[in-house]
Amino acid sequence: MAHKPKRDHFVPQLLIRQFMNADGRVFCFDKKHRSIPEREHGNAPKDILHRAQFYTDSLGNLDNELYKRIEREFSPHLVRLLKAPEIAATSAGFGKATIEWIAAQATRTPLVPALAEDILKRHGPIEVLADEKQRPVLYNCARIQQYQRLIAVMRSPRWRWRMWRASPPSCFVLGDHPVCWTTTSMAMGFMLLVPFSPRLMLVGGSDDGHEVFRAREIIRGVNGYIASWADRFVYSSSLQALEAIEQMFKTSGDPEHDEWMRYASGPFHGQSLRVAAGHPPDDFNANDLIRRFQ
Repeated sequence: MAHKPKRDHFVPQLLIRQFMNADGRVFCFDKKHRSIPEREHGNAPKDILHRAQFYTDSLGNLDNELYKRIEREFSPHLVRLLKAPEIAATSAGFGKATIEWIAAQATRTPLVPALAEDILKRHGPIEVLADEKQRPVLYNCARIQQYQRLIAVMRSPRWRWRMWRASPPSCFVLGDHPVCWTTTSMAMGFMLLVPFSPRLMLVGGSDDGHEVFRAREIIRGVNGYIASWADRFVYSSSLQALEAIEQMFKTSGDPEHDEWMRYASGPFHGQSLRVAAGHPPDDFNANDLIRRFQ
């Protein structure tokens, strides 16, 4: 019997299951085609958001060496967080496990390989992209660097976390890149948005950033922002929530909305467009970002 390549879930099944319906399924919005392709049965968590041998390179397997340990340590905290957020947040080891898990989710999706390719294609040398052995090493090294930089930001003295709850019938959705962030050029500065369930999202940033986030009621449009940061797919147990995103992506005619959609409709909030324009997402990896929170 032929050996099947190992399937690496780049979004943990435990997280996906928080967004499934009573039948154990999640519905999907495909932003590439701006449609909801499967409205009747949906998708099982085990069948989505994975790629074969996604973290394997000639030096080893980054999933085994880093991500699995982080997922294993955070899993009980996530279970407690969904039951009693305020109590879970005071449990031993919660802070360390949470920031490591968020940094892992921000770097284990296809975003980092896509960013590496975009930058190399613009600035070179691009020969590494043709090397089937060297390319996975490059990707995993980039993942580790981004992971470490993001950990440093979340450990900064001025960094603060706030929990946001969605009031029914509103709910949060899950993107195939489950952690999204604002940029340093925005009014609230750099902030992280992490949906844990349809009802609970963790938001991190400075005190000033949280004030702007609250004052502008950004929470009302957060599903559109989550969708903008997706590579391609957005998941939810609620067809109504996905239909609202579908309508948002099909709307045109307003210059401000159209400009936002120019980026939001592409993978990772228009990452390729930003890199091509000479504006790579330094809000995520620049050293001065760390200094902002010291």
